[in-house]
Amino acid sequence: MIRTVINIVFDPIKRFHFLDKLGFYSGLSDEEYLKKYFRIREGKKLNLNDPKTLNEKLQYLKLYNRKEEYSKMVDKVEAKKYVAEIIGEKYIIPTYGVWNNFDDISFDQLPDKFILKCTHDSGRVFICNGKSKFDFKEAKKNISARLKINYYKYGREWVYKDVKPRIIAEKLLTNKDNSPAIDYKFYCYGGKPIYFMYSVGEADHNVKNHKFDMNLKSIDHLFKKQVAIAETDIVLPDNMSEMIEVVKKLCVGFPHIRVDLYNVDGKIYFGELTFYTSSGFIHIDSEEYSDYLASLIDLSEIKREKDKI
Repeated sequence: MIRTVINIVFDPIKRFHFLDKLGFYSGLSDEEYLKKYFRIREGKKLNLNDPKTLNEKLQYLKLYNRKEEYSKMVDKVEAKKYVAEIIGEKYIIPTYGVWNNFDDISFDQLPDKFILKCTHDSGRVFICNGKSKFDFKEAKKNISARLKINYYKYGREWVYKDVKPRIIAEKLLTNKDNSPAIDYKFYCYGGKPIYFMYSVGEADHNVKNHKFDMNLKSIDHLFKKQVAIAETDIVLPDNMSEMIEVVKKLCVGFPHIRVDLYNVDGKIYFGELTFYTSSGFIHIDSEEYSDYLASLIDLSEIKREKDKI
């Protein structure tokens, strides 16, 4: 408790989040909010008149690249429909049910293993590896609390603002050896995949990852100083080319979007679409590589539309 208080007092980012949750910034417009947060996160003024850096451009996209269909694309239920029309049903994780409240869930009709998550949320999943050992009480407590959260408020990610809070149950993806499915996150700029992240530990919140370019060459050193997973410990699937083709179909026309896929014993599944990784604050050690990614985001059309308003 004392350490938490000390962190809030002396860490400006944690202090901002603490005050944000208390509603201190609820009266700020999205632009005012992001300018304030950007200065705290980046240590400099947010340039919205002529954004140059990667994170400046991502904040600009938050504010001015707003299309109605984007909200459907981040809704865990509606996104499946959107994606299935582009790449086909065979890549969609089976859905067992969708409910408005936890007490409405018909657990007797669910298989012994499944995943629960909120449709309007990002990142948090509740895994049932067997009903006999699943903590239903804890799941209800957490999910019911998350249903009351508007994810948009913390980071002003507009795409989440009007997503209806619901609960979805899905098939639990595991390999034949019962190991968790690897998460492949493809980062796309200018309508093309540029690099991807091989990620493990997402489900139990002990994430480790390694990044590769689209030639399957390690570029992890560009992002962080210490490797979390050695490249020699990673075996990429034989059908990486198929995964890349799936991503190419889904990212066309977007200045920036992240496409998440799973690969389970060679079968590819769509995970989710993310418009603003880390709320649009992507950390990259290499300033040169960060600038390269920024150069791939063309804001000219969005600026023209903004000027018409």
